[in-house]
Amino acid sequence: MSSELKGEMIKIVKKGMLFDPTICAIGDGSKDTEMMKLADISIELVHQVEVMNGKNIEIENVIHSNAGDVQLSRIENIRDLILVEGTNAFFKM
Repeated sequence: MSSELKGEMIKIVKKGMLFDPTICAIGDGSKDTEMMKLADISIELVHQVEVMNGKNIEIENVIHSNAGDVQLSRIENIRDLILVEGTNAFFKM
């Protein structure tokens, strides 16, 4: 699916609801840029690459579009982000 179509999906959901939804988009950034820009909250999954630095191996994050509000290197971290940080943000309101 193209980036433009994903963006159109966000627009359709926002217009078609009877209430004002908060939309969270999750993607890797390569074809998700438009969708992530139009969503209220966007989570970008970044890829990790091992790089030789002399004799040491370092792990670097590769960010494709920098369109996400939050960048995560592991999909497993989404649960903690939503449950823990979401709860903390809710009670601070």
